[in-house]
Amino acid sequence: MRTTYSSKRWSAKKCDKKRGLIEKWEGKVANWERKGIKRNKTANLKAKAAKVYNAIDDSGGFYYNGVDKAYRSQMNAPFRIGTAADGTPGDRALERAFVEEAAAEAGCHYLFGHPVKGGVRVTMYVGQTEAAIDAVVAFMKAFAAKHKGAPPQTWSRL
Repeated sequence: MRTTYSSKRWSAKKCDKKRGLIEKWEGKVANWERKGIKRNKTANLKAKAAKVYNAIDDSGGFYYNGVDKAYRSQMNAPFRIGTAADGTPGDRALERAFVEEAAAEAGCHYLFGHPVKGGVRVTMYVGQTEAAIDAVVAFMKAFAAKHKGAPPQTWSRL
């Protein structure tokens, strides 16, 4: 014998149909939330990258980034500091001083670049706060003002 509900309102068929609609809407809402979070993260990354790259571009050549603006990374901003004695971008001694002073004075750690090629790298991943990026940019401006007219140092291994 088949068991039926006494009320049409709570029939098994209607419950299954409602459950399906609820699951469908829950899936759509979750998808909307994911897209919104992704949009916010992308906007935050672009804003952080813009701050760092603007500091590099506005330095008057003290900081150098050889990557075309259309292809710059939103995760890492690599750059060189000053000019070496032979005229190429990147004064190793000045870059070393930048990394050491940034850690000591501004609390900005892990800014060193490639171990062989040198340079400096600012990382702007999702976990990096806006305040940390602001601190790096402020330090970059202060460091450039302090060392802008300094003659190139002799090459030294980092």
